[in-house]
Amino acid sequence: MNRDDNKILNIYNLYNMVMPATKRIRLGQTFDQLLGELMEKEKKYRLIQDMKKIEEEEEFVELDL
Repeated sequence: MNRDDNKILNIYNLYNMVMPATKRIRLGQTFDQLLGELMEKEKKYRLIQDMKKIEEEEEFVELDL
């Protein structure tokens, strides 16, 4: 193998990686706290979107409990 055979190509969709920051810092709030709140809100939003996508596109199998 030569060096070119070991290269890895990573492709990212930057549209999904960008979080719009439309929130202001409250009096006494640190920037870290603001970022933490924004990240938590985005994680919850993405989880809900993923669940909706799975519900619409995937097949479900009934489980016998």
